[in-house]
Amino acid sequence: MKTMVKKAIMVLLCFSFSLSLFSEPDSLNLTNSDVQNWIKNLQPIVEEVNELKAYTYFFGIGQITASDAQKNDVIKILHKYGIRGANCIEKFNMMALGSFIISLEETFLKENNSKDYSLLHSYSKDISENYEKLNPSYAALQQLQQKWESLDWNTEWEQALKELEDIDWDAEWEQINKALEDTDWSFNEPTRSNTKFTKIGISMPTKSLQRWNQDGANMKSQLEKLGYQVDLRFAVNNIDTQISQIKDMINNNCKVLIIAPIDGTALRNVLDTAKKKKISVISYERLIMNSDAVSYYVTFDNYKAGTTQGDYLVEKLGLKRRSASNPVYMEFFTGDPGDNNVNFFFYGAMDVLKPYIDSGVIVCPSGQTTKAKCSTTNWSTEEAQRRMENLIKANGYGPKGKKLDAVYCSNDSIANGVTNALIYAGYDASNFPIITGQDCDIPSVKNILKGVQSMSVFKDTRTLASKAVEMADSIISGSQPSINDIRTYDNGTGIIPSYLCEPVYATKDNYKSLLIDSGYYAENQFK
Repeated sequence: MKTMVKKAIMVLLCFSFSLSLFSEPDSLNLTNSDVQNWIKNLQPIVEEVNELKAYTYFFGIGQITASDAQKNDVIKILHKYGIRGANCIEKFNMMALGSFIISLEETFLKENNSKDYSLLHSYSKDISENYEKLNPSYAALQQLQQKWESLDWNTEWEQALKELEDIDWDAEWEQINKALEDTDWSFNEPTRSNTKFTKIGISMPTKSLQRWNQDGANMKSQLEKLGYQVDLRFAVNNIDTQISQIKDMINNNCKVLIIAPIDGTALRNVLDTAKKKKISVISYERLIMNSDAVSYYVTFDNYKAGTTQGDYLVEKLGLKRRSASNPVYMEFFTGDPGDNNVNFFFYGAMDVLKPYIDSGVIVCPSGQTTKAKCSTTNWSTEEAQRRMENLIKANGYGPKGKKLDAVYCSNDSIANGVTNALIYAGYDASNFPIITGQDCDIPSVKNILKGVQSMSVFKDTRTLASKAVEMADSIISGSQPSINDIRTYDNGTGIIPSYLCEPVYATKDNYKSLLIDSGYYAENQFK
């Protein structure tokens, strides 16, 4: 075991000195000054190393010394510095550093191996060659290699432990962080081989809507196939829960966060922390507002989703052929006022329908045609049902009552609530008003087949999930994510670079080709 301990401290010193971004110490005797330099030399390397590989490196050394008499001292040092260093990692180092550490892991986790010593020199040579162009102390490194064999490692280890116990770690850490602020990391070029140890957080609003389940599962599956670790959370439509989950992801060193916010205005403070830690944020489907931590936005063309619903109503109600003397009667429902997408869905539809409202071709008996009046908190099915029930009662709608030709609904969860209220009021497939929707959730597709919902905008979330995965992968690999819109989405801090996917819509006539033949659903899901 002492042999392994000697090798462990040799690795630490070899690793830190050989990759030094500072000047070479005058001596290898571990004086207090030299230990401070050693810390400064090691920290930038830790900063460059992929999170979990760095953690495994320190953990591996801990395993080597686990049954040694010096175990407690080693663990204390690793806890104070090694783990703490791993937790603050910002960047991944280039070239062969990853394979170097993996090789060390494989070497030291084996039982005593007589070849360890020569292997270590081989690894040191490999990494020094990789750093030849970057490390101004390459010649000094070669000199250091010649000194290693002459050192009394037992003595060095005892002295190192004594010196390390006397160090003011808080002061050292402060100096390290200050030095790192001035470090130029622009030469780093992460590679695919590092994804195994990179964590990505996915925050979805709820599990109660099928689409969020599918979105989360699709992204998790695709990211894991690329080798990433994934922390997927669902926030049960509770803002505080989502904030708490995002905090956990930040503290757990996720490098990218993919967030579909419950309330786009509620995440600014928690994302300020993400920005300070240089964590990239992708706003998913719903735009996060008033936060400059948002790097990219991936969504469907939500304005087009709204105009698609409006155009459908124009066609099916024959509005172009009508006049004020032969109007249609409509009510309007949209989503949560805190969701920026409402502006695109609702105003997209209203840009199509408002001329008909102004000309009297569309009559809204309740008079509720503004976003504020038509909003539905949390996109709640229950809230939509309550409001529709109130409208039915207040306006006398019913199969034998006042005529109701259509209800504009921004999405399926709202459409489900409206449909429930209308069914309870006595409507059936033979006299049901036209109901729009969005998302093609299974309950709504079933309603379409029953004749109690007319259409649903289909946004193939597999496409959306794939684009979010591509963005996250590009961010981590250091390449430019694909975007196709730099004009539309301003979250209050400026335009957010976006990728907009194209929506289509499903009806009873085309649902099979669109939803089943494409593999999005299985046919037995609608039975």
